[in-house]
Amino acid sequence: MTFVAQSRGGAVRAFVDMPVSVRLANAIIAYAKYLWHTFWPHHLAFYYPYANVNVWHVLLAAVILIIISALCLSQRRRRPFLIVGWLWFLGTLVPVIGIVQVGGQSMADRYYYIPSIGLFTALVFGVADVVSRRRSLCLGASAATGVVLVALAALTFRQIQLWRDTFTLFEHSLRIAPGSLAIEYNLGLAFSDIGKNEEAVEHLEKALALDPNFALALYSMGLTRAKQGRFTEAIPFYEHAIRSEPKLPPAHAGLGMALAAQGKTESAMMELREAARLDPEDADVRTNLGLLLAQRGKVSEGIDTLHDALRLSPNSAEAHNNLGIILFTTGKTRESIAEFEAAVRLNPSLEKASENLRQAEAKVAAER
Repeated sequence: MTFVAQSRGGAVRAFVDMPVSVRLANAIIAYAKYLWHTFWPHHLAFYYPYANVNVWHVLLAAVILIIISALCLSQRRRRPFLIVGWLWFLGTLVPVIGIVQVGGQSMADRYYYIPSIGLFTALVFGVADVVSRRRSLCLGASAATGVVLVALAALTFRQIQLWRDTFTLFEHSLRIAPGSLAIEYNLGLAFSDIGKNEEAVEHLEKALALDPNFALALYSMGLTRAKQGRFTEAIPFYEHAIRSEPKLPPAHAGLGMALAAQGKTESAMMELREAARLDPEDADVRTNLGLLLAQRGKVSEGIDTLHDALRLSPNSAEAHNNLGIILFTTGKTRESIAEFEAAVRLNPSLEKASENLRQAEAKVAAER
């Protein structure tokens, strides 16, 4: 089910992205790590990036798996629960162990819930088998179980605290697995979302140090610099993002807006048109493009473009405001008032819409 779901979502990578030998080596190590985490749940992270494969680690992991398999197989008649639990563990991990790569992680704790049932089945039946043969161990086994459960409860509580917010979780994951492209990138986005632009830049730069052609990180760097009003710095990042991924609509849109801020309207319109072509459902691109078109004298096309934006997003205050601006500047003041009123109603904090509404109402009053 995981494989099918991830395939449909586009997360399953082709074999050409990573050599089969690397996948197999990682799968062997991952099996051993899942075992280790079962009995020593320490240094858990929500994301484990791929690391360079050490051949000795692969051999050690393979030896451990072979020894356990041989032991369980030798006990298949006397203690069948061992081989059943072991094969459950091995078999249910196959779809997500990395031979067919799902996502960019080397392993994932969330995929281990069902496979762990096999190990715990073997463990519980194994302890019950030993205790049934030696009744004197019953009290000790019960006490040991209680201690283990209390310890696991404490570890669980500690682990839950790491999930209280994005920053705590991501920073913990970086301590466990430093040099993760995905975590550095997403931590940069998280800082950008709360307006901490310099912290965002710090993590985005680390992501780009790991992959200088990572288009999303390049785009995000451009966007962060644009938020700071540093359009001259933003433009090269947008351009690099487009070279890395020519069909990335936000990069074209961001470049268009940065060029517009520098007064390069024709180039800006060209980039916004390309963004609109690549993403026909993006209302924001059409909201910005419509106003630029009108400012360049293409009023009719600008109005049509803004109507398209409102068709895609009827509750866009920006689109209503931009349409109002075009109507106002072309002498259709009364019609513009309706658009400004809609913008203010949809977003009362949009100050420019409120100011535009006051100007339009004042002009209508002066004409009476």
